[in-house]
Amino acid sequence: MRWWGPKDYTSPSCQIDFREGGKYLFCMRAPEYQGGMDYYSGGIYTKIVPMQYLEFTQYLTDERGNHVKPAQVGMPEDFPDEVRTVIIFKDVGSKTEIIITEYDWTVGQMAEYSRLGLEQTLDKLVDSLK
Repeated sequence: MRWWGPKDYTSPSCQIDFREGGKYLFCMRAPEYQGGMDYYSGGIYTKIVPMQYLEFTQYLTDERGNHVKPAQVGMPEDFPDEVRTVIIFKDVGSKTEIIITEYDWTVGQMAEYSRLGLEQTLDKLVDSLK
């Protein structure tokens, strides 16, 4: 909750059942200058190899974690119904390299927004570890 979401967004709540087959539900709150709305996303952890590999799905939800179609919440056509995400952790000396791949995005504006949001979220993660 300390670092989830792009710059100026907050995460007032999250629920995580971190095991294969477990679900998560994140709330992301927009800053007041963007309306202050709460947005929910969830998914299922499909593969976990501790300290090496993480695979999960991502999709939009309501506040109870029920999967909703992107169009139901005003997202454009190119917003995928579900995104498969893979994170690989690699030892690089005394550091860890993280490789994140999100599948199922089509080339376009929403994919670019997703990339920018992920980069800002990772910047917040780094800041929280200092």
